[in-house]
Amino acid sequence: MNALNPNATTGPGAMSGASITDVNAGATAAVWPKLPVSCECALNGMVDNSVQEALARSIGDMLSMALADKFPKGSFAGIAARPSPENQTRAAADSPWIKTPKTPLADAAVKTEPITISTFNTRYDQGEAAVGTVDRKSASSDIILLQEVKPDTLSNITSTLFDTHQPYVGQSHSGGYTGEFSPIYYNKERFEAVYTSSIKLNEKGELGAGSPRMANFVLLREKETGATVLVSNTHLDNFSFDAREQGVTKINAELHRIRCEFPVDSVIAGGDFNMNANIFAAHRLGLDGADYDPTRPTYKSNLGSDFDGILVSRDVESTTTNDRYEISDSGPSDHEVVSRDIVVTANADARKAHLQVANHGALLNDGIDYTGKTLILGFGAPEAQNTDWNDEISSVRVSEGASLTAKSRSQRDPDYAKPDTVTTNLKGNVAWVGADVNDTFSEIGVSSIPKPKPV
Repeated sequence: MNALNPNATTGPGAMSGASITDVNAGATAAVWPKLPVSCECALNGMVDNSVQEALARSIGDMLSMALADKFPKGSFAGIAARPSPENQTRAAADSPWIKTPKTPLADAAVKTEPITISTFNTRYDQGEAAVGTVDRKSASSDIILLQEVKPDTLSNITSTLFDTHQPYVGQSHSGGYTGEFSPIYYNKERFEAVYTSSIKLNEKGELGAGSPRMANFVLLREKETGATVLVSNTHLDNFSFDAREQGVTKINAELHRIRCEFPVDSVIAGGDFNMNANIFAAHRLGLDGADYDPTRPTYKSNLGSDFDGILVSRDVESTTTNDRYEISDSGPSDHEVVSRDIVVTANADARKAHLQVANHGALLNDGIDYTGKTLILGFGAPEAQNTDWNDEISSVRVSEGASLTAKSRSQRDPDYAKPDTVTTNLKGNVAWVGADVNDTFSEIGVSSIPKPKPV
């Protein structure tokens, strides 16, 4: 369908024709395009900004007629189309493409309390100092994005923040459980993770990149309002501009993919972009940065090097008249801690939708009181990175919403694994810690507890 010619079936903006009876059984009317089954539809990349508004209005009118008998008047809150490839950098994240039927926006205007997000490149060789900095910042941050986190530092931070913030670890930039991580921590009393993903941005040497790079994504749902916030965290390559360009393109595509599959109220993309976040990444992602302090760069060694940023979709509100990043001291790291406060408006669909809790895991400690060396199982990390865990671990803590299965293996038949027990939310359960753990069990697994659907 063409925005200026609804009956067109070829050319830019065309969609396959179908009778209105395809979407409204029994109705008789002119031939209208069939509703797309997914966001990867004929609109993808074929609509220029100059006709976007007209197309949205045209499709909206068409859908209102086609579905008049199935949905109340005004139940379509709006239709939007994605701009052409050459214009996607201008408004990519603002274009939700096709929206499904929803209740009127007037019924959905529930705003969150301020959400504080912080991003911090810990510096890979400053692990002990980084734990202290993150611990202090966690008292005032709902969402924390970290970069250059080595495995030992990752375990220590996760153990330190376990009572307040749950991580999504994802894959390291090298893959598996070696190298550097870019985890996302979120206040687990306030949020639950309903979807997670990790994507590869580039390999070492690809497009001149100095290191392999990843990006992590978590769709968070605020428990009180139901507001959903899609969060991305990454550390782009420091050698190659082309690799950074490719990385941002892949991040943009993943943000769009998730927005097509889940109700998303707002988007946050943060991290260390290794170029000015406002000029480089915000423009390409169609998101908005905040004002920097011109006298205090986020990358300490070079005035004007504001590599670290927290970019947000244009539907969020700032808590201050002048939206400005808060820059705070990070200790020996070569990057400062960057923070930003936002307010999100919850959509009625998100509040009503049944969303499965997706992020879960356990910490395995070699001290009976949950202290000492910590191993991570789950939270997006590879399974059982230490196969000899039962020789070292004496206590286990499991995240809320997860169950842990402990198994005993027969020495004569190593392929046989018998589930020995299933325990839910082991945090503080001293009955399951101590010598019996490593003497009895040789294998454990963690899985989420199915969330009951609303009545």
